Amino acid sequence: MRKYPSEKPRSLQITVPTLVIWGKRDIALVPQLADTSRRYVNDMTLQYIENCSHWTQMDQPVIVNQYIRQYLTAKRD
Repeated sequence: MRKYPSEKPRSLQITVPTLVIWGKRDIALVPQLADTSRRYVNDMTLQYIENCSHWTQMDQPVIVNQYIRQYLTAKRD
């Protein structure tokens, strides 16, 4: 049996700016989980997409790309 280190895990806090894009009709992971994720991310931007399932980039590629462009432009400026 493999032994794992007994040291405490590092902080679960994400410290880099993070964009989360979530489909409102995601049945695999309910949209409320995205909001709950905020406690683990210091600087989180959350964008929901209506009429979109778990596969946001497949369901709504134009909107996903728009959100990514806007986010990166805002962070650059």
